[in-house]
Amino acid sequence: MTEFEYEKACRGPLTPVSYENAWGTAAFSTSYTIVNRFKTTEYSSTAPLGLTNIQGNILYRVGIEATSSSDRVHAGATYYGILNMTGSVFERCLGGFNSDFSAFTNINGNGNISSTAGADVNGWPSPSSTNYIERGGSAGNEGYRQQSVSSRFRNNLGDDYSHVFGGRGVRSY
Repeated sequence: MTEFEYEKACRGPLTPVSYENAWGTAAFSTSYTIVNRFKTTEYSSTAPLGLTNIQGNILYRVGIEATSSSDRVHAGATYYGILNMTGSVFERCLGGFNSDFSAFTNINGNGNISSTAGADVNGWPSPSSTNYIERGGSAGNEGYRQQSVSSRFRNNLGDDYSHVFGGRGVRSY
């Protein structure tokens, strides 16, 4: 996804809030109780305010805060209901400073990858390209301000992979 698509997925048509997280506020929780840790039935027994594991170096099941009665903020959901866009793993987006997007096309991929684990679609950047920026913060040692929707702190890192990076499939219509 592009940086624009990331911010639109988080914020929708709403006006930006200073240091907002994907759930629309600057507030978040770092204190919560996890039940059934490391199991498929893992859940949070407390009602966090946008659970974040920034600097915790721990990954949780996607949607661990969402319940049948939680609202957007307490589920940690974006405007469109997408979970874990803040504070779990970085979302790798097309964008960043000093990037050249003149060859980029937003045509949808075909689901295949090249022998070097890159997209096999003409116009898409290679995995080692510096045309990427990490958005949304991660469980690594980044600061809390770096998880905000508009943060551009992790810019042009290129071929940088670890347990703090995720990947999302995004499709244009």
